[in-house]
Amino acid sequence: MTQDGGHSGDEAYRAELSALVRKYLAGRPEAWALALTMLPAFEGTVPELVSSAGLAAG
Repeated sequence: MTQDGGHSGDEAYRAELSALVRKYLAGRPEAWALALTMLPAFEGTVPELVSSAGLAAG
């Protein structure tokens, strides 16, 4: 949290994640399904999960 009560780090993370979701998952239900399947055992970061699922789905 910033001194003025904002969450600039959270906002930056959300913006980055949003861009990754648009790039790798948007309009691709098979990629979303794969991401959800991979989630319980995935040991990387959320951005890595999103990109991995999108790339694996083709």
